[in-house]
Amino acid sequence: MKISYVNQYPPRFKTNDGRIVNVKVSSKKNNILEAVEENSNSLRQKYDELGMERCYVHDLTIGAPDIDDVMEKLPKVDDIYRRTMGGGRFGDVALVEDDKFTFEANIVQLPEGNDVIFDGYTSKELFDQFHTFFTSPDAGELAKQWIETKLSSHCEKHEITTGGQPFYRSNLDLFVPKDQKALRPLLIHIHGGYWQYTQKDIYYQIANSFTQEDVLVANLNYPQVPDVSIQEMIEVVKKSIRYLYVNAEKWGIDRDRISVAGHSSGAHLTACMGVFNWSQLDPDLPGSIFKNVVAFSGGYNMEPYMHDAQNYQMGISPEDLPFMSPLHLPCHRGAKFTLYAGSKESAEYQAQTKDFYDHLVHNRVEADLRIIEQGDHFSVINEFYTHGGPIFNHVLSIL
Repeated sequence: MKISYVNQYPPRFKTNDGRIVNVKVSSKKNNILEAVEENSNSLRQKYDELGMERCYVHDLTIGAPDIDDVMEKLPKVDDIYRRTMGGGRFGDVALVEDDKFTFEANIVQLPEGNDVIFDGYTSKELFDQFHTFFTSPDAGELAKQWIETKLSSHCEKHEITTGGQPFYRSNLDLFVPKDQKALRPLLIHIHGGYWQYTQKDIYYQIANSFTQEDVLVANLNYPQVPDVSIQEMIEVVKKSIRYLYVNAEKWGIDRDRISVAGHSSGAHLTACMGVFNWSQLDPDLPGSIFKNVVAFSGGYNMEPYMHDAQNYQMGISPEDLPFMSPLHLPCHRGAKFTLYAGSKESAEYQAQTKDFYDHLVHNRVEADLRIIEQGDHFSVINEFYTHGGPIFNHVLSIL
């Protein structure tokens, strides 16, 4: 979340996309983070009433008695807002002095209709293909479970800043077994969240599970849209992974046993990392630095996302597609890919997984495709996070 205006409201605007709906909510709470939570929930309710699949927030004005306090706590404000609103739905952000905590949003509501916008899908149908939190029956309960999981006492957490802006998302947590004595494999985890929400601190479950088996785990953070473009996001993730490879001996990492895994938008980033020739980033690095690349329910072709109403936040253009779609990227061989999806995933997620598998095979990359019967977008990744489950056991066996 970037503050574009201080003690100044965003300029008035007109749109040909649809109608502008002004929504203002306020909180009587004195604690800023509690007030942000309450206002975010109130705004989310209004947003849902308007129809999330055909709306976007053009600008957001945050009112507060102490704007310096807001600036100091901006990373936490950003996390709460993104988590509650389901992404970086704020557009241009203004911060103004007010006698209470307020949110005022100008929301653009697109016309309702059944026109086909991409590959036979209407806007509502395309939205449902990718925004699976609303169609997976256990998504809310599983997300709550991940958030509430505490870090186990059998590992140590090291927070490492890897550079870049915004600084609070250019970092990672490295989890090391306390009794580690020799070099161990490393599993790098890239979280999902539609490139615009969730962050590393809610994924302790994967750290607890794999460090039990003497595997180091790195949970990566990365800046999210609309603060950065997806292409900039990819570059930040590369820097974090380069740090881990270069500093492997310092942390007791076996360089020959580094693997990367990700879910949903994190699977997209994982795939981008897996096909990349790392010697192009640093001539001292080998072309391939991973033993395994494991991707769960990913988006590998970015073209459909360009037609989603939420592309106002993501800003994907036709010119971007060749550089950010793993389905169209050149493949550097070396790592083995394992692609997971559930049989109850949306048709688009299943098709993209199969298409990316075919792309890898065509480019002579070793790849394995695994469709989990009765699995959906959230149940499959939860089996990976859960110690002792079949997907966990399979991934552990190849590290």
